[in-house]
Amino acid sequence: MARSLDLRRGSQKVVDLRQSRRVKTTISKPKKKRSNKKNYSRMNRSPKRKSKKPFYTLVFLILILLIAIISSMFMSNNGDFTSESVKVSLSSPKAVASGEEVKLVLNYENIDKVALKDIEVVIQYPEGFFFNSATLDPIGQEKNVWQLNSIGPGESASLEINGQLIGKKNDNKEFLVTLYYMPLNFNSTFKADLSSNIEINDVLFEVDIEAPSDINKGDEVEFKVNYKNTTAQEMNGIQFEFLLGDYFEIIESTSTSSLVFDLEKIPAHESGEIYLKGVFSKEARNEVNWQFNIKQDLVKDNVTEQRLIYIEERIIKINSPEISLILEMLNKDNLVWGGNAEFKLNLENLGKTTINNALLTIDTNSFVIDYDRVNVANSDLQIKTLVFSPDIGGFGNNLKEIKEDDSYELTFSLPLLSQGDDFNLISPEELMIEAIATLSFNFATKNEKVISSLETGYIIVDTELITEARYYLDQYTVVGSGPIPPTVGEETEYMIYWKVFSGPHGLNDFEVKTSLPPYITYKGGDGSTTAGSLNYDETSREIKWTLDDISARTQIMASFEVGVIPEGNQINQLLILTNPTQLTGVEKETDSPISKNSNLLTSELLGDPRVEKQGKVIAP
Repeated sequence: MARSLDLRRGSQKVVDLRQSRRVKTTISKPKKKRSNKKNYSRMNRSPKRKSKKPFYTLVFLILILLIAIISSMFMSNNGDFTSESVKVSLSSPKAVASGEEVKLVLNYENIDKVALKDIEVVIQYPEGFFFNSATLDPIGQEKNVWQLNSIGPGESASLEINGQLIGKKNDNKEFLVTLYYMPLNFNSTFKADLSSNIEINDVLFEVDIEAPSDINKGDEVEFKVNYKNTTAQEMNGIQFEFLLGDYFEIIESTSTSSLVFDLEKIPAHESGEIYLKGVFSKEARNEVNWQFNIKQDLVKDNVTEQRLIYIEERIIKINSPEISLILEMLNKDNLVWGGNAEFKLNLENLGKTTINNALLTIDTNSFVIDYDRVNVANSDLQIKTLVFSPDIGGFGNNLKEIKEDDSYELTFSLPLLSQGDDFNLISPEELMIEAIATLSFNFATKNEKVISSLETGYIIVDTELITEARYYLDQYTVVGSGPIPPTVGEETEYMIYWKVFSGPHGLNDFEVKTSLPPYITYKGGDGSTTAGSLNYDETSREIKWTLDDISARTQIMASFEVGVIPEGNQINQLLILTNPTQLTGVEKETDSPISKNSNLLTSELLGDPRVEKQGKVIAP
């Protein structure tokens, strides 16, 4: 049956999608035509004295009506509907106490000459009604839809629904019922609508809840419940319960079991108070729905059941700043030496609270930003931090007052250094540019901060191979041995270093190799790599460094030691320590072959901090 129903508890809306079906109209039987002939014989009769029958009849009808009205005050509250096909009535109590069980009885009768099929009943429950049972199991999560059997001409049936009704005194609860049916000789669905009202005329408890309707984020929240047993009898097995969501943290309570307050008994007409104090965590935003329930243990057929006798639902608005702060590095995949790092910042107030006199800072951390040339309008550069404030003006003017739905955009650029000659001394970390934005302000006497995500970019550097021979790493760290300059007949040992930068994409099938001159001795170095393996072949005199793959923007190193004993014919000459070095590999993502070459290394030791250009062989 093609119907969409909004059946949420307390909803007053039913959406009927039977747009294409005909709505049944009442067809009256044709009346007999009156004769146009006048009865002249009556007209000639002499007037008679008026009869008193109409007067007595009117009095009688009024008495009947009064009796019916008075009776209805003490009998069930009934709603009814009658058409040419079906007669439907709904009976329910006129009034109940809050928390009392109620019984609804729906009676329906086929007054048509054909059977009625596809019978379905939908009941919209009022807020505060809780379904318990029915003579026929309902369908749907809301337990308010029933599919009923067909009934023949003259047949009738009923449906009984039992539940519990909660409300405040003098509340009027309306039950809306729609019965759908289809006569056997029609191909259209018809419906009957009726309703019934129940008044809440009494409550077992008088309850007064003191709770804030709005708070600032982080404020402590107090709940006080003043209650009174309004009955003339002692009430046993009472439980008070707060439902405050996952973000409430208790600070203080008169309960020994979190948000539940168990009271063994409350004497007749006795009053009392419960108290709860806590705070909503940072995750609670905008508003929080909370609920307070009172339940009572009742014994029915020797089984204890818990019955809900009071319920109250409220909302606490949480006044908290909801700031969106997004920092983007627009060209982070295209950063080049001597260029600029381009940034865009978006600031938006998504909350309901106005922010006043905020301070915006953008912290950067980079060795390649040329801070001496940074010039961002209406900002203050403090070491590596850009500062924007209302006092400076420009974008800072927006920070004086950031209202609800205000949105601002800031674009700026930071100049980058030109590539120096000492690239071999730069690590991948030193090629990185980091930036993060922070908005600071005071809210409810507390310091608040909103921090953007960290933006990271790298200077684009292609795959690089650096080779060098050293005796000293710095002014004091010695890695070589023997005489400097190299001396005939005496052995001098040097350390060879290979440094590789993998480039923007990384490498597969990585290999670096070189060979040694005949007079150079390989002194060792197997395993002295940050990644991969280093091997020496005595037959070919080749040294190979291999690795399956290297990640993007990664620096790896290898080192090995060589030794040489100069001969007399080498006096006043530089010694070749290694022949040219070659790097090969396949660039990831592009599958492009990569090949890099480095010149041979000599005893001149270019770049050595202490013995550079002292490599010519001398006599002993």
